[in-house]
Amino acid sequence: MKFYHKNWFIWLSLIFFAPLGIILLWTQKKYKPFPRVILSIIFLIFFIIVLPKGEVNETDTANRSEPNVEITKEGKMALDNKNIDLLFSNPKEYKGANIEFTGRVFVKPERDKNSVYLQVFSDPKNSEGNIAVSYNDPNLPVDTDSYVKISGVVKGEMKGTNVFGATLSIPMVEAQSIEIVDYITAVSPTLETINVDSEINQHGLIVALNKIEFAEDETRVYLKVKNNSNDSVSIWKHSAKVVQGNKQFECEYNFLADYPEIQNDLLPGVESEGIIPFPPMDPEQSLRFIIEGSCDDYTLKVNPFEFEINQ
Repeated sequence: MKFYHKNWFIWLSLIFFAPLGIILLWTQKKYKPFPRVILSIIFLIFFIIVLPKGEVNETDTANRSEPNVEITKEGKMALDNKNIDLLFSNPKEYKGANIEFTGRVFVKPERDKNSVYLQVFSDPKNSEGNIAVSYNDPNLPVDTDSYVKISGVVKGEMKGTNVFGATLSIPMVEAQSIEIVDYITAVSPTLETINVDSEINQHGLIVALNKIEFAEDETRVYLKVKNNSNDSVSIWKHSAKVVQGNKQFECEYNFLADYPEIQNDLLPGVESEGIIPFPPMDPEQSLRFIIEGSCDDYTLKVNPFEFEINQ
């Protein structure tokens, strides 16, 4: 099967040059007529209304100061997540460059007997930085929304032109290795960790604060709750707060991360673990973590669970 008959190429064409994608969609008859009609209408409208960002003057690009980039022994630039914007500015210029980056697979992988083909956001938090990746292992256990660390070589670009004359391109990478990683590794690496390993027991309701991780964009509190009482208990994770200096931080939601959540209600003998995300904080400052709970035996008073972390 030729590459332009494959689903991944058809989808890329629909996104970056809809007329070609629509032609392939109908000539290859990948889907039933009704879905083809809907997809054709959607991508044709998208193709017509999207405005180009404008062309970049080549002289200006050449004269613009660029971030420090490692040069390999072969004289080729090494690219990573820090300077990957250079690749999107001119993929052709970086053909043959070594590249290592993390990202999220956002389209169902395509496979043949020799390879797997991926579309990866190099900036998964903002769903930007589309890169087409091929890898010579069709059995790689990767799927939509998998986070991956990729090492490989830039092979060039896929190009098209919209109705306004603007050139659209997507870099293409031939991977030499792909590692399945988690959200934290790919998107929000830990900069510093405080191992707390402290617990508070009130009437058999035990709250254990295991550790706190500090990242550039968030702070993660690792909590474990046990119900060693004879009654049902509740722990109100939405009540969780952190006080640092004169600031109070409320817990947040991170839908992309899909962190394990602590259960609100626990029967006797049950335990639950989870991660509670907060806004970014200063790992060098002391802080206080507070969370509230209750017990079905209303004769027992359960005070807020407060942990002091002194730095």
